[in-house]
Amino acid sequence: MAEAAFHEKLISLRVEHEASLAQLMARKNSEAEAWQQTAETKRAEMAASVDRLEQQLAVASAAAEQAKKQANDKVCQFYLNYFAISLIMGCCLVRKSCDHLITR
Repeated sequence: MAEAAFHEKLISLRVEHEASLAQLMARKNSEAEAWQQTAETKRAEMAASVDRLEQQLAVASAAAEQAKKQANDKVCQFYLNYFAISLIMGCCLVRKSCDHLITR
């Protein structure tokens, strides 16, 4: 009789233990799911942030390229103007120096 009561008590302890373990596992699984959802949300936010930064980089790069092109164009225009003025001034100087030959 005592042995039967012992086995009955052992069975009830196992059932209680399994129920407690099932509760613990359910709680831990729900915590893991919450962490997984949080991680997925953060990953999506990071991906969106990377996309925005890549877009900003592309815009900034295009703006820098445009500024570089404009600067090069201005330098070329400056040299063309300088060359044209030098050519005109040179012709005037040559003409003045040749005027004495023409007037004679």
